[in-house]
Amino acid sequence: MRLHVSVNAGDYRPELADELRVALDDYRQAGDRWGVAFALANAAELATLAGDLVGASAHAEEAVALLSQLGIPEDMVLFQVRLVELRWARGDRAGALAELAAARIGADRVGLAGLQAMVWRTAGDLARLSGDLITARSELDRAWTVAAERVPTPELRAGIATSHGHL
Repeated sequence: MRLHVSVNAGDYRPELADELRVALDDYRQAGDRWGVAFALANAAELATLAGDLVGASAHAEEAVALLSQLGIPEDMVLFQVRLVELRWARGDRAGALAELAAARIGADRVGLAGLQAMVWRTAGDLARLSGDLITARSELDRAWTVAAERVPTPELRAGIATSHGHL
């Protein structure tokens, strides 16, 4: 947890990676699949920061697989969106789009505005990167409208605004 908070605050310290490895081992030994998934999500972030997209993807894939067993749809969508981004960055366009479709279904099923806006933002980013600016604008406008009206935290709106700026 300290690693998660520190990375989000821009205060990453290498010794926190050691704590993460210990925590991951402890969660595995205890059979705590949600704890393992959360630790793997953090390991994926560290691997991404180190430029290891293959390792990051492996961590994210395992985390998504664990969450699918646990039936926690809110977390599942969050982890799927991260997996979409990693697959796309590795050049696995088909895999990214397939995972995005699954995340979209999950977000709609859960019905939380923040999750839906996050998926729409990701869809907009991928459309832009594919050269489909009309779809990109549509997805990002949809994400912005929902986030501005129904999501109280500013981080998602800032991300959507950044994506809009890339158009």
